[in-house]
Amino acid sequence: MNNQMSIPFTYPNLAGSKERGGTSEQAANQINHKAGTIRSRVMDLILSKGSITPEEAAEQLGYSILAVRPRFSELKIKGKIYKTSSTKLNANGKNVRVWAPNQ
Repeated sequence: MNNQMSIPFTYPNLAGSKERGGTSEQAANQINHKAGTIRSRVMDLILSKGSITPEEAAEQLGYSILAVRPRFSELKIKGKIYKTSSTKLNANGKNVRVWAPNQ
């Protein structure tokens, strides 16, 4: 069980950034209005598939990997999903981790 208190207007409920005032914060602010929807759709997909890579989720949901990958990190911090020990090859021939829902 995740012991982190969930505060609605902070990360991981809103997109995070690596620095204040930089491009990372600008990108987070631009995605925040739809990050919750993307996160919910990613979670629904993980639950329906049982396990999936961020690349597969992005392709199946019709979003950029840049919009989807951070949602996996947010769901992990919220205790909803975990990285399995399995990997799959992505379109570039690189191994990527497979994620699954916590039971």
